[in-house]
Amino acid sequence: MSHGFGFSPTAFNSPMSRNLRTSFRSISFSGNFVRLPIELNSKYVSRKKHQSCTLTIRNDYPQNADYPRTYSKKEKKPFPVPIVELRRAARERAKNRRGQPKGSAPPPKNGLLVRSLIPVAYDVFNARITLINNLKKLLKVVPVHACGWCNEIHVGPTGHPFKSCKGQHASFRKGHHEWTNAVVEDILVPVEAYHLIDRLGNRITHEERFSIPRIPAIIELCIQGGVEIPEFPTKRRRKPIIRIGKSEFIDADEGELPDPIPEPPLKPLLTEIPDSEIVPPLNEEERLSVAEETLEAWGKMRRGAKKLMRMYYVRVCGYCPEVHVGPRGHKAQNCGAHKHQQRNGQHGWQSAVLDDLIPPRYVWHVPDVTGPPLSRELRDFYGKAPAVVEMCAQAGAIVPEEYRPTMRLDVGIPSDVREAEMLGGELLVTTISTFFFLTSENCDSLPPMSAQKLSRLFPRARHFNPVSVSNVAIADDIVNFILHSGVKFTQMLPNLSPTVVDLVVSSPRLPPLSCLAFFRFLEGSSSLLSHKPGLRAYATLVCRLYESRKFNEIKEVLGSAARDMEVNLVVSDFVAMVEDINTKPGTVLKLCDLLFRIYADNKMFEEASRVYDYMENRGFEIDERSCMVYLSALKKFSTLENCLAFFNKMKKLDLVTVYSLTLMVDLLCRKDRVDEARGIISALSERGLKPNIVTYNTLLNAYTKAMDSGAVDEILRLMEKDGIKHNVVTFSLLIDWHVNSGRIQDAELMFDEMLRKGISPDIYVYTSMINGQCKAKNVKRASFLFDELTDRGLVPNICTYGALIDGFCKVGHMDAADTLVKEMQGKRMDLNLVIYNTLIDGYCRIGMLDEACHMQRIMEDRGFKSDEFTYNTIASGLRDQNRFDEGKKLLFLMVEAGLSPNLVTYTTLIDIYCKEGNLVEARRLFQEMEEKGESPNTVTCNALVDGYVKKGKIKEANKLKDQMANRKVVPDTYTFTSLIHGECVHGKIDRAMDLLREMSERGLEKSVATYAAIISGLAKVGRSNEAFELYEEMVDSGLTPDDRVYHLLVGSLHHIGPMP
Repeated sequence: MSHGFGFSPTAFNSPMSRNLRTSFRSISFSGNFVRLPIELNSKYVSRKKHQSCTLTIRNDYPQNADYPRTYSKKEKKPFPVPIVELRRAARERAKNRRGQPKGSAPPPKNGLLVRSLIPVAYDVFNARITLINNLKKLLKVVPVHACGWCNEIHVGPTGHPFKSCKGQHASFRKGHHEWTNAVVEDILVPVEAYHLIDRLGNRITHEERFSIPRIPAIIELCIQGGVEIPEFPTKRRRKPIIRIGKSEFIDADEGELPDPIPEPPLKPLLTEIPDSEIVPPLNEEERLSVAEETLEAWGKMRRGAKKLMRMYYVRVCGYCPEVHVGPRGHKAQNCGAHKHQQRNGQHGWQSAVLDDLIPPRYVWHVPDVTGPPLSRELRDFYGKAPAVVEMCAQAGAIVPEEYRPTMRLDVGIPSDVREAEMLGGELLVTTISTFFFLTSENCDSLPPMSAQKLSRLFPRARHFNPVSVSNVAIADDIVNFILHSGVKFTQMLPNLSPTVVDLVVSSPRLPPLSCLAFFRFLEGSSSLLSHKPGLRAYATLVCRLYESRKFNEIKEVLGSAARDMEVNLVVSDFVAMVEDINTKPGTVLKLCDLLFRIYADNKMFEEASRVYDYMENRGFEIDERSCMVYLSALKKFSTLENCLAFFNKMKKLDLVTVYSLTLMVDLLCRKDRVDEARGIISALSERGLKPNIVTYNTLLNAYTKAMDSGAVDEILRLMEKDGIKHNVVTFSLLIDWHVNSGRIQDAELMFDEMLRKGISPDIYVYTSMINGQCKAKNVKRASFLFDELTDRGLVPNICTYGALIDGFCKVGHMDAADTLVKEMQGKRMDLNLVIYNTLIDGYCRIGMLDEACHMQRIMEDRGFKSDEFTYNTIASGLRDQNRFDEGKKLLFLMVEAGLSPNLVTYTTLIDIYCKEGNLVEARRLFQEMEEKGESPNTVTCNALVDGYVKKGKIKEANKLKDQMANRKVVPDTYTFTSLIHGECVHGKIDRAMDLLREMSERGLEKSVATYAAIISGLAKVGRSNEAFELYEEMVDSGLTPDDRVYHLLVGSLHHIGPMP
């Protein structure tokens, strides 16, 4: 395999090319050449000086150019033009303007359009639509995978194996991705911006951010460039503006101009094809044609957008991906990175580049789609390309020249890992070593060899026969090799024994860190050795590191010994060896303490307990912090009984502090053994150990979750008695408790008290408050709290957004909910299943079933499976719109998907069958749910009662009402209203009046529908006096009669006989 490297002839003219030192970090690339600075030591010059020269390597085939790196939230993006250059250009412009008459500003600064760019804007708009439509087609034939946790995607038959996931809980998955099917939004990153009615108008304020629509930023750029879209009107000026200040202007008088005549679009605008109408390519030729057209549209869109950006301002935040199309950035304080910059959510606007407006989203290039999948070990040999380009390349299109460098199309892929190791990082060194060799004459001037360099010799160790030399000689040669890199150590590897290793690590000539590097090397090359290092070698190395105060390295060595079963680390033997090697006081105690912690960190609880017992028997002073480490490990990975047993040991030695007490109280509270925790607190309080605020908050958390108001009040009294003031966690727990109990007013009072005491609420307090106000459907107050927390510099999390979205959905403000969702996506916050279900429920509440089903499809495309709540919510919405067949079909699909029907499922199906008049099937389902352990509730019984009434089966309806008590189900207002309506329809007015009186006896409130039903019955039989009495009772109870009630009252007068 050719790599295209050759040497410049001038690189080897020096006679001093005997010894060479270099580093790959110093390699620089210039055009088709690689420059490698080196330092040469020669016997022709003094060893005190090093001569430097540069080795130039020609690269006949330019390799890849790295794709643009991404910036973390903690760092600011660089300016497209360096700030120094911007200032220099500004000074130059100011200098050139001196003494010159001030001319009028050209378009678009004067408010007019740049006429030459209007066709470009239309081309960009249509190219984007073409690109989206073609990507939908290619997604049918080219597999694209998206990670369900982060925003990474992969184009290919299977997802790549690289551990690069940075999404939620990535550490638990060890960086592995969880691949799902991708959608167009994964490939074309949705970058949205506020739509400006007037491009030169006032800046958008923070308070206006929910009232102004957000559209794709590239569409907004096209609109400002001249594209006319009726859905998004914008102000078009016909005369230049008149500037009256640096940033102030007035519009010119256009009164003398004739009224503008509507003109047809310069070019017809394409429309996006719905997903249901997408037809995939049917053959290879059609697929190739679609791929080539997609690449052409991608290039046209980017080239056109770049032209527009030269004249029309596009701004980007230097800290987050927010984009604004307009002369000045908006003032909405929704920067996702303001927490790190302390800017109260304000954006740091700067000029945008093309990739800010149209992010290319780079993906790994798959060299051979039909070959083996990408290998983790060969990662350095793969290139990257924008997802659109990679899709088109896999569909058969020719890759444009501009993307070839990043795709590494000129790099051969090794067939296996062994070939990669030979070619990957050793290419330059192998070539250079053909001409230079490090002789042992000048080895004294070279630095100590690292373990990494040492390991390069091991693949050749098998080819040497053992050399019979003494242990001391072997050890001495190894030390010399490590110090000078001049002895062929590979000949001695098979002869290494524990004695030799101990001699090496105990050599005073060898620095401790070099000993550690040698030890690491031996651990990683155990297959080449006849014996592994013994416990004595570990003890020797630990003692040497202890003398140098290298405690982190000591933890590493002790951890390795603890995990290696062949070492057989017995604490008494280890201590004896340490005492034999190092007689300084305190060494054994410190090393035992470290060993105790290491066993705890590695969850080796029996071994840790033996070390603790050994230290106790020797009378060593045990560190309380080490006990905390062990107790914390027991809490996470062991049983409660083991934790209690060790805690009792700590009490015996008087090692318990308030921190270990709090840890134990927290564990007991998590196991619902709060009384036992209170007992431990009382016992230790008698010994003078008082709980702190964290201890009390732990108890409060347990009692508030159990809704035990008496215990909560008792804990608050104890805190007041001990003089412990509430902190933000205390208020957060109490506010959340009031909210969950439905006492929103008490939560508000607690919130006000918190502010009066000067305690700043955190994001959890605000989330609880927003959640409570949304439960009370007071979204105005919730929105105010949301604005307040951003003004304080707090960052809303997914729970905060979820609570406010839920509030908007409950009151039917889906536009506001959708705006919040887009704001989340702009901050790279992924929606979870709860938020998707909330949006689906919101759409169903206002009857937008098609949007709810569309949201379900998006959710499933994102890798979330529909659960019982999803199916039940949509089925209930279909039922409410009398789409009974669709509702039943959806619930049957739920069962086929492996989900078990629950109470809501059965209730919805029973209600559908009752509305269809199929009481036989409704009764069968009612019996089935009881047999499967799902107890009917009041809503279930009401559905069946209503079905009986509508079928005229009043007797069965009354019988079911009487049986509800046996099922521990309480009839409600709806139950009695249905029965009253049925009795009145069949003329049994007295029976209806009895039911009305029974409602009063049960303390049930009558509704407008209840009064309307009974008044209707009384009106039909001419009992108008009683009807008017009920009307007066209805008004006195605070209910407002509707038109139907008045109509019934008037109708009742026609049944009265003639006046005398």
